[in-house]
Amino acid sequence: MARVPDLFRGAFMVSGSPIASPPVADGQSTYDQLVAANNCTNARDTLGCLRKTPLDDFLGTVNQTPDVFSYRAISLVWRPRVDGDLIPKNPVEMVQDGAFLRVPVMVGNCDDEGTLFAYPSLNITTNSEFVRYVHSNYLPTGTPAQIARAAELYPQDPAQGSPFRTGNANQLTPEFKRVAAFQDAKYVELVEQAW
Repeated sequence: MARVPDLFRGAFMVSGSPIASPPVADGQSTYDQLVAANNCTNARDTLGCLRKTPLDDFLGTVNQTPDVFSYRAISLVWRPRVDGDLIPKNPVEMVQDGAFLRVPVMVGNCDDEGTLFAYPSLNITTNSEFVRYVHSNYLPTGTPAQIARAAELYPQDPAQGSPFRTGNANQLTPEFKRVAAFQDAKYVELVEQAW
């Protein structure tokens, strides 16, 4: 694929921080579920079969997969993935390596943005559930020490959680503000690491 180095003069990204992108292979099971749900399992060309599926049927099956309002929240199923071509490697690593087009960029995140995405995780009410949630959704390859460090960085103290600067207010469940703070900070930390 030919690259066009001057395609963009600049960029504005709202809620558009560079986030880690998993490899294409990590999405295979979700793709396989979509293929099965659209009766394309036995097709020689499963992608071709999906392309011929009536739009309403296809959207119906896609809409049954996890989204930002599901338990997975910002650990999205349908997102850019490293394919070695269009996305040659993890965008965070590319920024750290200086492998990006040098144009003016304005990046912004809303304060307390992770709060919205914490609503589907109201069933997380203990420290061990928080640790499992972070491990399964955001750090699946993390070591026990890394997972423990994440739990330490986002304490159970509601006064330190999101929405920030609200003390113990808005604590819907024992872990709500903690989960919200983790999701807020996940983006902010990646931006800080990248820049």
